[in-house]
Amino acid sequence: MSNTILVIGGGPAGLEASRGVAELGYKAILVEKNNFLGGMPIEAEYAALTPDFRDAEEAMNTMINPVLEDPNIEVFLNRSEERRVGKECRSRWSPYH
Repeated sequence: MSNTILVIGGGPAGLEASRGVAELGYKAILVEKNNFLGGMPIEAEYAALTPDFRDAEEAMNTMINPVLEDPNIEVFLNRSEERRVGKECRSRWSPYH
């Protein structure tokens, strides 16, 4: 059994999930369809939803940077995933083919 978790989506939930997986000592593979992490807060410039009305990108960097710096998290940008299950998904994303 693999100790690698696939997380789809690099928005706030995906970033937090990846970080949580890594904190538990597992490897996370984070797949994001855009060429940037941060999801809708950055895409829609949601400054109104950030603490102190800070720039959304600035606020999201507090979540993004720890993910990028964690050796247990591998990030793939500009990728999308169709519905895949079992061995097919594992062989596509796992470095262990």
